[in-house]
Amino acid sequence: SAGHERIEKFEIHVGDVNETITSLTFDGGKVAENAAVGTVVGQASAADPDQNETLKYSLEYDADGRFVIDAATGVITVADAAVLDHEAASSHVVAVKVTDSGGHERVEKFEIQVADVNEAITSLSFTGGKVAEDAAVGTVVGQASATDPDQNESLKYSLDYDADGRFVIDAATGVITVADGAVLDHEANGSHVVAVKVTDSAGHERLEKFEIQVGDVNEAITSLSFTGGKVAENAAAGTVVGQASATDPDQSETLKYSLEYDADGRFVIDAATGVITVADGAVLDHEAASSHVVAVKVTDSAGHERIEKFEIQVGDVNEAITSLSFDGGKVAENAAAGTVVGQASAADPDQNETLKYSLDYDADGRFVIDAATGVITVADGAVLDHETASSHVVAVKVTDSAGHERIEKFEIQVADVNEAITSLS
Repeated sequence: SAGHERIEKFEIHVGDVNETITSLTFDGGKVAENAAVGTVVGQASAADPDQNETLKYSLEYDADGRFVIDAATGVITVADAAVLDHEAASSHVVAVKVTDSGGHERVEKFEIQVADVNEAITSLSFTGGKVAEDAAVGTVVGQASATDPDQNESLKYSLDYDADGRFVIDAATGVITVADGAVLDHEANGSHVVAVKVTDSAGHERLEKFEIQVGDVNEAITSLSFTGGKVAENAAAGTVVGQASATDPDQSETLKYSLEYDADGRFVIDAATGVITVADGAVLDHEAASSHVVAVKVTDSAGHERIEKFEIQVGDVNEAITSLSFDGGKVAENAAAGTVVGQASAADPDQNETLKYSLDYDADGRFVIDAATGVITVADGAVLDHETASSHVVAVKVTDSAGHERIEKFEIQVADVNEAITSLS
C-alpha cells in the first residue's frame, strides 16, 4: 500500500511438438515410352517443420503398377514389367503419400508425361496379289500395308525388286499396279515375286517378299473401259457414278456387266448398259476414303470374260461439325488472368477444316477463349471466389469455314484455396 515494488525475470520452456507435414512437391515427371525398369522418372520431396524428421514415401496409386518409389528418398522409377506406350496414354497420374514419425500423412497427385519415341515398323502385309495376263498399265494388283506404333507416322513404300520392271508401287498408299511396258503372260510365268520395302520418318526399314499371281484370261473381249468415275460424298442411292463399256470383235454381241468387287457394297451396275450407280445403304465419306476401287466384269455370249479395276473418286462436301467436347474444367479461386482452365475441342468430318471457337456465354466476363485452339483461360479482372460460387457455366460455340455452328455448355469448377487471415482485432 506504500508503493514498494519488486521485479524478477523467469524462463518459460517451449516444448517440442511433432508438427504436420507442410508440403509435398514433385520434380521431374517425364519418361520416354518403353523406358527400362529402374529408369528415374522424378522425385517427390516433402517439407516438415521438425528438425531431423524421418519421412517415409509410398505410392497410394502407382498407375496400375507402372511406377515404384524409394521409401527414403522419394525417387520414382519405372516398375518391373511396366507398359509405357505414348500412343496408348501420353501421361499417367500417381498419388504419392508421405508419412512422418508422428504418423502425420500427406497425399498429393502428380502427372507423369510419357514422351513419344519413334518406334520400328512392326509388320508389312499384302492384300490382293492377283492380276490378269495382258492387264493394262495402271491395273491395281494389290496393296502393301505396314503397321507402325507411332501415331501419324509418314510411311514411304518402294519396290526393292519389281519383277524385272513389271510392277510399280505408290509411295504413299502402297498400292501396286502394272507398270508401263510390262509383259504378263500366264503361260510363260504363272506368278511373280516382288520385294516391298517400307521406310518410316526415322529411317527404320522393313522388307518383305510377296507373290503376285498372273491369272489366265480368255482374250475374246478386247477392252473394258470406264467413263465418269466421280461422285459426291453422301450421294443418294441411284446416283450415276459412271459407265463401264466393253469392246468385242463379234458383231451383235450381247455383253453382260457385273461387279466382281463392289467396294464393300457401295456400288451396283446395270447388267445391260454398264452404268454404275450408288447402292442402297452405301456409305460414301470423303474424309474416310477419297476414292474406292471397283472391279467390273464383262461376259460375252460365249462365256469369255474381261475384268478391270476402276477408281471412283468421292468428292468432298463441307459437312457439319459432329461433336464439341471439353477437357479440363477446374481452376483455383483467385487464379491469375491467363491461367489455363481447359480446352474445347471439336470434331469435323472435313479434312484440314479451319474451326473458330468463341464463347456464347463467358460467365459474366470471367473467361476468354482462344479462337484458334479452343483453350479457355481466366479473363482479365475475373473474380473467382469458391465461397461465392463453386462453379460457373460457359457456352462454347465453334464455327467451320462453311458457317456450320455447334454450341455446348460446360461447367468449370472453382477449387477452394485456403486463404490468408484478413484481419485480427
